Amino acid sequence: MEILSLTDEPAGFPTPKSRAGASQRWRSVKWYDWPIHPILFAVLPVISLLAPNISQIHLKDAVRPLLLCLLLAAVAWSVARIFVRSLARSAFVASLFLLLFFSFGHVYLGFLGPKTGAIFQRVGLTGQQNTLILTWLAVFVGGTLLLALTKVRVERWTFGVNAIALIAMLFPLGTVMVYEYSIGRPYPLPDQEIPSIEATLPLADDPPDIYYIILDGYARSDVLKAIYGIDNGEFLRELEILGFTIADESRSNYIQTTHSLASALNMTYLEEVAAKVGPDANRRLPLARLIRWSRVKETLDSRGYTSYAFETGSRTAELDNADEYLVPPGGLPTNLERLMLETSSLVLLPQLATVISDVEGNLSARAHLARIQFALESLPTIAREPGPKFVFAHILTPHPPFILLRDGSLADQRIPFSFDDGNGFDGSPSEYLSGYSEQVQFITPAILRSIRGILANSAHPPIIILQADHGPGSGLVWDSMEESDVRERTAILNAILLPGAPPDTVYPSLTPVNTFRIVFNEVFDAQMALLPDSSYFSTWDRPYDFLLIPEERLRTNGHP
Repeated sequence: MEILSLTDEPAGFPTPKSRAGASQRWRSVKWYDWPIHPILFAVLPVISLLAPNISQIHLKDAVRPLLLCLLLAAVAWSVARIFVRSLARSAFVASLFLLLFFSFGHVYLGFLGPKTGAIFQRVGLTGQQNTLILTWLAVFVGGTLLLALTKVRVERWTFGVNAIALIAMLFPLGTVMVYEYSIGRPYPLPDQEIPSIEATLPLADDPPDIYYIILDGYARSDVLKAIYGIDNGEFLRELEILGFTIADESRSNYIQTTHSLASALNMTYLEEVAAKVGPDANRRLPLARLIRWSRVKETLDSRGYTSYAFETGSRTAELDNADEYLVPPGGLPTNLERLMLETSSLVLLPQLATVISDVEGNLSARAHLARIQFALESLPTIAREPGPKFVFAHILTPHPPFILLRDGSLADQRIPFSFDDGNGFDGSPSEYLSGYSEQVQFITPAILRSIRGILANSAHPPIIILQADHGPGSGLVWDSMEESDVRERTAILNAILLPGAPPDTVYPSLTPVNTFRIVFNEVFDAQMALLPDSSYFSTWDRPYDFLLIPEERLRTNGHP
């Protein structure tokens, strides 16, 4: 067992057997000779998964997995030192373990680039659980024995391995830092009438609370009935009894969520933004910045409003810089933690395999339901807070994923959890129709209860905007306006409670771009002109290449 007591450390690395003069020897070690690579290889999986998903995952969600990975590195290194007493050699053993542990799920599930994935596929490792386990064990055991037996002074490799780990972290870390810096700054809109309205709006003595509630993908009543066989007439009548006006010819200005919210919250169309970004751009960061630092929020902030917003699971369409950013109580793993479970060796555990593959136990589905329920339950509670308040509630249903039945329970289905819509939906046309219908019948009475709670708990009559960002996508073809049912995709629910306003203020064809213009005109006497109510199509890959949808396409069922 002598190989387990190798102590060929350089002068700078004291061993458990020799402590004399340790402090002096540690001081003689150059900083670049410290074997920090196990720490770096513990941080790298977190940063590498966070970077490509930073538009959907908050930076704070990386704290818990980062601490757990560092703890795993400490345990691996400590165990390695029991058997391989050399500090440098045990560090290499720990790094080898971490690399194999965190790469297992990537190889097993094929979460690799095309070229790398093709290599592992050809050698028969992707999707082959037993073969991959044996291969990874052989690599680890062989590597450990080699590190223990070799007479080479492995500490000479320390600088190089540290450098490799640091270089591997540079790009994903840079991506995260650039995104966080950018989203923390307003996106400059061109000089129009909007930038000056904050200075011209008169202060109201007792301004009303303003609720902007987005039911993602909720269709207009005629489309609901024609395509999905749902008559929500009773729901609309209940809203009218509560004082709402229904814009029963309303449609969205854009077919994508980020575009619609950025346009509505800035009370303008996005042509100038598209001209600045370019039609070939595929970055949605400008839209996320427009939502986060919108003219509506800026205006209401200047009037003394307190802003409230909810976590949605889709960061690009969140108002996470609100004064009160509300998150459901903890307990469930975050999206980043779920990705780490899937891409590490923990994917082998039967319990996790069930969680990942079964919608009933799917971590993402349960977290998604928790966010929806939290928003619905919190809206009436917020109404009791001292005002004035601007409440932004983006509720991601009836939009896919179709995880809910009409009674609010999780659906038992085979379709993987995904927000993909239109022809990107991973299911059959009949599954789209049935899944969407179930979620419409869940959210319709649920949101009505929340609105009644808001009204019951409000000290003064509030303004409530109940609106969809776009319609459903059973007939949407992402790369073709000609093949898409643009009427279905643009026909939206749009109901507004505007106390004291003349009956014709909310007109039948009102679109979201004009919503806050009429609200500010009524509440603050802003005297803002209304814009034409137009609708634009853009593909997913070219989100800024806008095509004006012809009026006749918006009035007819289906497509030509």
